[in-house]
Amino acid sequence: MTFDNGKVKADNTSQLLSINFYLPDGSLKTITADQNLSTETNPIVLPHDVTSFDNIMTFIPYGETSIDLNELTSNYYDFARDDDGDSDMSATGNMSIDIEDNQNKTVQLTDHLSACNAPYKIKLTTTNGSLTTKYGIPNSSLFTKAETVYFVTPEITHSYACYAQPNLKFGDDNNSTGNGYNNLYFAGPTQQWDPTKGFKVINADLPSANFPRTGSNNLFFLLTFVGTTAKQVIASTPTTPEKGSGAALVLTAPNGDDGNVVKILLQGPKHPKGGLFEPATFKIYSDPEKTNQIYSFEIIRWFITSKDVVPYNTKDDLTGVATASEYCHSLEGEYEVPYIINYTNSKKNDFGIGGNYTREIDTLGHLFSEWGYTSSTYYSASDWATDSYWSNNPVGDGTTDQYLVTSYIGSIRKEKPSYMGNKVACVSAY
Repeated sequence: MTFDNGKVKADNTSQLLSINFYLPDGSLKTITADQNLSTETNPIVLPHDVTSFDNIMTFIPYGETSIDLNELTSNYYDFARDDDGDSDMSATGNMSIDIEDNQNKTVQLTDHLSACNAPYKIKLTTTNGSLTTKYGIPNSSLFTKAETVYFVTPEITHSYACYAQPNLKFGDDNNSTGNGYNNLYFAGPTQQWDPTKGFKVINADLPSANFPRTGSNNLFFLLTFVGTTAKQVIASTPTTPEKGSGAALVLTAPNGDDGNVVKILLQGPKHPKGGLFEPATFKIYSDPEKTNQIYSFEIIRWFITSKDVVPYNTKDDLTGVATASEYCHSLEGEYEVPYIINYTNSKKNDFGIGGNYTREIDTLGHLFSEWGYTSSTYYSASDWATDSYWSNNPVGDGTTDQYLVTSYIGSIRKEKPSYMGNKVACVSAY
């Protein structure tokens, strides 16, 4: 068998299960199953020109994931060769390829390689089979059932961020994580959100494209990256905003100085005093000279909340909604009771209630949609609770009811404005 007119030949199982790719000097590198010493911790480092799995050649034709070996002998593929020139050839057996990333997710042949998802596993499998010619002694070669797994990773030529991970709870589809909410879909668009890793880096140089767009004191996320260490990132990154004011960062290394994760904790105006906030832009670097920016984000809205149920009521005739508004206006800086859209991207049902958020970034910024299950259960030092928060939106159905939003799934509910059992949050005017 050969897929390139004899440059790469297979007359045994080990060769049939080989992978092949071009080196920078133009030569073809072949690794057979017998030569495969790769492991998860010691993967094959692919040349930088190998950017997708299409650049890795096997005996399975381009675009296919499995093949009947007899098809390879047909005129269409013409992979079969005989040293004596016999062209009447046939084969039996089957061969397949499966590719997975480091989270065991299936990868398509056209997918681009990313060190963020490496090492990849390329599993090549063949059944028992044979290659037979009409003439010759012997006139057949046997292939035995076999499987080999190649661990591969792309060459890392520079450092870059991979994922920004807030709380992942309520971030998957169809309750597959067993959160107790049946038939709800939390996962955002795949180009933005990975349920097992968090928000993807949309554009490291465009702060408005990345998570987070909203902030609150002591919320945090984990930034993962490749090509550098936590120590280098922490030493190179300013903790104050490049533009704007009122917020700052605390950077720590949860997996150690040599790890590839930095915990980014937000700090800023909080209960009970508040404080001025202007939309703040932060940039994350991997070098002291600040020539390699690996991530950036812009917080356009800042939220303040109290662990108390509507913190105070200075007038006996104030309702829960009015008390919430009074609290927000008492804070230093310009704050107001948030509208539904500030909390969640949930869509109300026909009864004007219900729904749930999906994990997504957009120009508006939705606190719960971005940060997920927002409570001190996960964000242990924050003032957020598992509760319902007053919104600035009246129901408007002829009643005095007011909408509220839940902090855990971003669903919408309504309540009499006189009810004093809900929580209050405030958002910076923007």
